[in-house]
Amino acid sequence: PMRRRTFERRFVDAVGHGVVEEVRKRRVEHARRLLAETDLPMPKVAARCGFSNAQRFSRVFHQTAGLSPTAFRRQHRF
Repeated sequence: PMRRRTFERRFVDAVGHGVVEEVRKRRVEHARRLLAETDLPMPKVAARCGFSNAQRFSRVFHQTAGLSPTAFRRQHRF
């Protein structure tokens, strides 16, 4: 057992950023794979990656990847 704050501090020390940032990073990585490898509509990609809705997904994806999910998909079509 460990206190939450202790865990968060140790996580930052080990990884270099917080837990929330790591979760967001992993969700966006998963979304990149789905966008490049499938034809799933954006709401389905958002749901499969743990986002509450497609608008939130699009905003976070754009902030992280530097382009919209649609633009990313166009560039990385299989």
